[in-house]
Amino acid sequence: MPEKTRDARRPLIVIPARFSPGATALRYEAEVTARALVQAVFAAGGEPVVVHPYAPDLKIDVGAARERIWFADGVLLPGGGDVAARWSGQQPHPTQYGVDEEQDAFDLAVAHVALADHLPLLAICRGTQLVNVALGGDLVQDMDDTVGNHKNRVHDLEVDETSPLGEIVGRRTAISCYHHQCIATLGAGLIPAAYSADGVIEAVTLQDHAGWYLGVQWHPEDSAATDPVQAEVFRHFVAAAATRAREPEQCGLSLLYMRAESVAAHAQIRLLSCSSSATTALDLASSSVTIDRRLLVSWARLLCDNPATTSASAALKAG
Repeated sequence: MPEKTRDARRPLIVIPARFSPGATALRYEAEVTARALVQAVFAAGGEPVVVHPYAPDLKIDVGAARERIWFADGVLLPGGGDVAARWSGQQPHPTQYGVDEEQDAFDLAVAHVALADHLPLLAICRGTQLVNVALGGDLVQDMDDTVGNHKNRVHDLEVDETSPLGEIVGRRTAISCYHHQCIATLGAGLIPAAYSADGVIEAVTLQDHAGWYLGVQWHPEDSAATDPVQAEVFRHFVAAAATRAREPEQCGLSLLYMRAESVAAHAQIRLLSCSSSATTALDLASSSVTIDRRLLVSWARLLCDNPATTSASAALKAG
């Protein structure tokens, strides 16, 4: 069988699971994601990877999240229950539902990792609200107090044609919504890209984001299988993730992980991916861990153009 080429690898799209009281055919509480969502990602060329939300003591642990999703080529923050009001310094509304603060803490940590590390990030409904909160914004806690909720609504959208979203969906599109909360105060750097007729912000982009970011208040997965415009949202996102997957650093790490022969080696590669340090790469190349030393040296060179590091790399390779 011919060896797969680098370009043949589907980009890995991390999706935090959603806690659920139950699911068909399961006898216990469940962790789920919407089938339509993973199908949309897969149809766009991505490989959905659903991860367990874990946040001991309800702590937003960015370091722990970074270590867990080190392999991600992109992150998708999906819809779900309400974000707890306390994260944005607000008071909970009587209508809030589905709140799980461990879910919130993990999702917020993942959002911070994606934003800080410039991972391609698609945020849907709750995910968009959560990124807004992560960037210091807040939410309308119940839209019935203002313009009325958007539960089970299909309506047209006015898009800023000059925004990245305009390049994807054009000036107008019909969207499928299910939410009773929405963005109130925008988080730092977020720019509205679309509004509903009643003035609700339905999409945001992020100023000067070196990766790729789009936050949508609607659910493009609802109709992605039949609506090419909604499918295009996923295609653009996965294309950005595929570009990242082809970057030398990311390809090198994936290859190192596949060639590693022990749990200890896997752990050290995860450390390497989080540190982005040429020195760490060289230290690992000098160790007894059973990984191809030439790959580690090459990866160190990619991380640092310092002449001293290059000389050290050459010495290691010669040795």
